[in-house]
Amino acid sequence: MRGTHRAEAPDDGEASGAFPGPGLVELGGDGLLVLDRGARVLRGNALARGWLGARERLPLTTRQAREAFERRSGAFVLELERELVVVLRASARRYALEGAVAVAFLSDPAQRPEGLRAVLRSLWDLTIVESRVTELAAQGRSPAEIGEALSIARSTVHVHLRSIYRKTGVRRHYELVAKVWRSLPRWL
Repeated sequence: MRGTHRAEAPDDGEASGAFPGPGLVELGGDGLLVLDRGARVLRGNALARGWLGARERLPLTTRQAREAFERRSGAFVLELERELVVVLRASARRYALEGAVAVAFLSDPAQRPEGLRAVLRSLWDLTIVESRVTELAAQGRSPAEIGEALSIARSTVHVHLRSIYRKTGVRRHYELVAKVWRSLPRWL
């Protein structure tokens, strides 16, 4: 039977939630959770544990959240005491725990003005520039307008777009826009 690691209690003696095993690395403003098939938290860093409080499962209260969890890929907004953005990925080997099926990255957009770009980078492994290009494309900008906004040549925009298409599994500009809108409608 697995032991339970309880987050250190605040000075007033109230426990802030139970999570099995030791915590995970702190990600500089992002929460990190490792989840099982039932969205139960197997491991979590201190920030994520703080945001979840005493909850032992990641709340999947919306259709978008449930679908993202079923696919083990996607993003959704989670309403707790504050609005958080959750990006789900299939569990990677480095988080290999018995029963782990997904890793959730939690971000507070109010604390991170580049929140959308961080979500895009996490969701599709985009570079910083690729996430900026994707954000502008999702806003309906053409490659020429993206180049002007980022002060780069149109041909450079096309190089980035080809890489983005490969990483997101699309072939055309309009498919990229549709995929971003389907994945992250709340952000746009």
